Amino acid sequence: MKKALLLLQLCMCTLLFSAPVDNGLGERVADSAWRSKGAAYKSPYTFVENLYKNEKVTIPPLPEMRDKMTRVELTDAKPGDILIFNGKGSESAGVYLGDRNFAYVVDGKAVILQLSRSSEWWIKLAAVVRHENNPKAATAGVLASAQTKTVSEPPASPVAEDKTLKKTSIAASESIPEGSAATGKISLEIPPQTSNERRIDSHEFKSRFLVGDERRDRILSTALDLIGTPYRYGGMSPRGFDCSGFVHYVYKQQGIVLPRTSKGQFYSGKSLTPASAKPGDLIFFTTRRGRPISHVAIYLGKGFFVHAPSRGKRVSISSFYSDRYWKYRYYGSCSILDSGAVAALGK
Repeated sequence: MKKALLLLQLCMCTLLFSAPVDNGLGERVADSAWRSKGAAYKSPYTFVENLYKNEKVTIPPLPEMRDKMTRVELTDAKPGDILIFNGKGSESAGVYLGDRNFAYVVDGKAVILQLSRSSEWWIKLAAVVRHENNPKAATAGVLASAQTKTVSEPPASPVAEDKTLKKTSIAASESIPEGSAATGKISLEIPPQTSNERRIDSHEFKSRFLVGDERRDRILSTALDLIGTPYRYGGMSPRGFDCSGFVHYVYKQQGIVLPRTSKGQFYSGKSLTPASAKPGDLIFFTTRRGRPISHVAIYLGKGFFVHAPSRGKRVSISSFYSDRYWKYRYYGSCSILDSGAVAALGK
């Protein structure tokens, strides 16, 4: 009898450990993404959608992902999670593979890329979302829409912001002209409280760019909240901005009234060398013949800046590193916050 019982236990253990292991939805999707390298796809979203369809899972359209899927922090991302990137006028998606690798579609083919801090993808990353049927991934929030759950997952408390990017100076070549600016006069006023329409969830951008300086963070936060606002010539409100109108509006929300034109704004601040520009300072470009100062942007740090580019576009983030157009048209920089007129602002 004892021998029979021992034999039965041995058989059960053999069955238990020899049973196939379900690696979870996310890992299966990530594995398929690795194996799809080089395959042709119409778009990044089509690629991601196809990977999930192969697992008999339907994902929502890209504009609805943030509302209908579970939001997670990048630090908690698991294989199979979906990365949402901001692009020129639209968003795109990729599949996280682990170890900061992700699968994406470039020029119609699936490729494997690295999400490093020095890459443009790090800045374009707008959100990380997860399908609720991934049992091996710990949830970072509660699914917004009421869908049928196949695996019960306890909601976890939201992860605190990962403010990893610190204040840095602009990296510009020595051949870039610095210009020479004279300090002008700036009028100050306390504007009425306004509630701007949030055009995107700028949480991820703020966690990358805010520097811990109250005055500068107020400038950056206001500017980043306006990403996605359409360009409108002569515009000075959240209904639409041109480049100098955008800068004028952002600073006015902090009680600083600048001149209306980019040239006037340039001569209103303290002249800076490229290496001494700080987040919240203004940088200027030559984009038109005969007008040395014809475009202005708000510097974010690490070579990135936020601005209203041109007709048909929207307020967005650009970089000296990923866009040679701006690198070779840089004219100069100035600091409004460090000029004498506003030296005491926020203290």
